Amino acid sequence: MRRGQQMALWDVQALGSKPSEASPTAPLDHALAEWIQLAVPRWPRERRVALMSRIGWGGAACPTLEEVGQECGITRERVRQLQRKLVERLRRCCVPDSEALVKSCELIRECRNPQEAAGFLLCRAGLTSAALPAAGVALLLDLLGASAEFSQYQSRLATRTPAIEDALRRAKGLTHSVGVVSLDWVCESAEISLDRSSIRTLLDRSLWARFLDQDWFWNPNTGPKRNRLVNLTRKMLSACGPLKVAEVRDGLDRQFRLHRLPHIPPAQALRMFYRQHPGFSVDSDDVVSSQTVLGPEDVLDVTEMIFYDILQAAPDGVLDRGELFAQAVAAGMNPNTFSVYTTYSPILDNPAQDRWVLRGNDVSPAALEVKRGERKQRLSTDEWTERGTLLLTRELGNGWSLVVGVPRPLGPYLAGRSFAAQDESGTAAGTIRFDPKGLSWGYSRLLQAAGTCKGDVLRAEFDLTASTVRLSLDRQVVGGLVRSDEHEVA
Repeated sequence: MRRGQQMALWDVQALGSKPSEASPTAPLDHALAEWIQLAVPRWPRERRVALMSRIGWGGAACPTLEEVGQECGITRERVRQLQRKLVERLRRCCVPDSEALVKSCELIRECRNPQEAAGFLLCRAGLTSAALPAAGVALLLDLLGASAEFSQYQSRLATRTPAIEDALRRAKGLTHSVGVVSLDWVCESAEISLDRSSIRTLLDRSLWARFLDQDWFWNPNTGPKRNRLVNLTRKMLSACGPLKVAEVRDGLDRQFRLHRLPHIPPAQALRMFYRQHPGFSVDSDDVVSSQTVLGPEDVLDVTEMIFYDILQAAPDGVLDRGELFAQAVAAGMNPNTFSVYTTYSPILDNPAQDRWVLRGNDVSPAALEVKRGERKQRLSTDEWTERGTLLLTRELGNGWSLVVGVPRPLGPYLAGRSFAAQDESGTAAGTIRFDPKGLSWGYSRLLQAAGTCKGDVLRAEFDLTASTVRLSLDRQVVGGLVRSDEHEVA
């Protein structure tokens, strides 16, 4: 091909540009295409296209050796050999006499700050149809024999670009794990000092970031089931129907704690996201809805479906923890799984102590009062059993240091005595001692071994004749992992 001859469209595409981006007004693209044609005139078009996309010219994402090999029908090692051969031939081939190449070198030389991204400067100046990646810029300088500019550019890239690219990778990762991301979060995660304007410029130039306002952005190109915010919102809407933005955020907060995510978007960012995302909408009452019908059986996992079915069938849609636990285990749920889901599942809500509902379910105050009365009655009972033993029931607070007192009428039976503690299997488990005033202690080691937490219920059954006490736990409120509803203290 003669110098200055107009290049065919496919030769411009060989640089990695999309057909719609290829333009005869991109002089550097044409100069590079001519140079490649001069260096390897006998190579098949498909091979040139594949290898140049691997080098990265034209702004396209660089495919792996494996992907190029699959496209060309050759092995990845053969791709590596051909790529090395192409670079060698380009270096030996006469460089086209092109004003675009000279101007490109001048622009790159003037690009002192890699945050400005030389590849974007070339595109902005109209020299390329798409931004060259850093590797393409460095290779271009090397091939042109611009050794000084090449060394300076490589040095700047070595000190700045990796950290900048890492910040952009972190930003993109946050759009997967959190859904909608703040510029401040990206600046905080960067390993170098980056101001908001620099991050905003880099994200504006990216092919994936879309801003909701001056601060918050998301990634509309995230694949199906890759955006955690979308997935969790779909779960809540499928199980609970339209929800207030505040309700959705509370559900997200529960799930984000499971993954120890450091950030959760504020309500205003969530509103903007749901208004822009094609799958959701937000009305004037601040209620989030799905644009498509979401069936619980299509969105929830097996465990969530068990909770959904149980609470849907419950009177007034509310159950205490013991009732919910018993029905869940009867449906085949593992006790450990029950504890994890009642702690973190976004579709569940705990509007009052020991009451569980599906998120967004406005339980009547009367129903909550009924459950509260049932709980008080169950926990305030210190009674004589049919076996002649004395049963004390106490709800646990924070920590494992516990002192249990008894009502004055029962004091004479226990004061000043010691009881050998046993678990449900009869295994020895320490000693419970009472002082003359009827206060007892000695439970700490037992409670710690059982992994109890606030809200669990301790049952201590004292045999006054044998001077023994049998201890058991009733898991009433979400806490650590549970092994059974009536868990033995051992």
